[in-house]
Amino acid sequence: MEKALIQWLQQQFGATRFATVGIGDDCAVLPRTDREWVVTCDAICEGVHFHSSQLSLQDIGRKALAINLSDLASMGAHAKTALVSLALPRSSHLDDAKKLFTGMAALAAKYDVEIVGGDTVTWDQGLVISITAMGTAPSTGAWLISNAKPGDQILVTGDLGGSILSQHALFEPRLAFAQQWSEADGIIRACTDISDSLGVDLTKMAKASGVGFEIDLQSVPIAADAYVLAKTSQRTALQHAISDGEDFELIIVVAPEAVDKILSETKDIPLTRIGEFTESTEWLAKRAGVSEVFQPVGYEHSMGDESE
Repeated sequence: MEKALIQWLQQQFGATRFATVGIGDDCAVLPRTDREWVVTCDAICEGVHFHSSQLSLQDIGRKALAINLSDLASMGAHAKTALVSLALPRSSHLDDAKKLFTGMAALAAKYDVEIVGGDTVTWDQGLVISITAMGTAPSTGAWLISNAKPGDQILVTGDLGGSILSQHALFEPRLAFAQQWSEADGIIRACTDISDSLGVDLTKMAKASGVGFEIDLQSVPIAADAYVLAKTSQRTALQHAISDGEDFELIIVVAPEAVDKILSETKDIPLTRIGEFTESTEWLAKRAGVSEVFQPVGYEHSMGDESE
């Protein structure tokens, strides 16, 4: 199957405008650039990040690429290339692998990303897809989680809390936002994508920057699916919005003097201001004018030796 798949991939993705050498050789070769490279690697696994009984292979392939493009967006990068490695169940057929790549193809074409290589193996367990995606950083440097300053404003893209019902597979990586603002020096101070949860990823940013924050819970944009889920989950829609993982929206740290500009000039992507970073290292959440200590909740992978 592997040789047939490589031959098919060369037909689908072999023509490259960016890479010097693409699919078919032992390695891809990328050109020199005058920018830093931003590189990310994310894997998704059957039973952890998706269930094949609930998603099509095309949607699974799309998700695998999208989560990596979301990481590049959070760094302000212009996505360029991706390497795709598959660990397929032994029962898989060539058409199964083709469907995974077909799911990636439309998203890759939309953001001008070239799939330039990877690997394929079969094994006795479930489907695993690992992708390494690369892009070029803004000329002023990548957006880091450690650059937030007291007084900086906290914005989020989109709506939150819809991941469990659909958003985790069908979300749009916010590369368009990165492409619009990556060269606007001094406006975006820091950024991260929401993979573990709004609460966990926001506190991770605060720790890295050595600052605290206060968010207004009544300002958090809540997805319609969060209200649907709340009818049966015994949790509120707001709890889903601040604690569910895999929304893959962006938490954006904006210089205070630039907030009006970014809110008024961002194209086609909803933005909401939800709070600000503070000189105190406390994490606070405000509701109806009353502040309390914020306790982050979200998803974290566990390991068998954590208690040691």
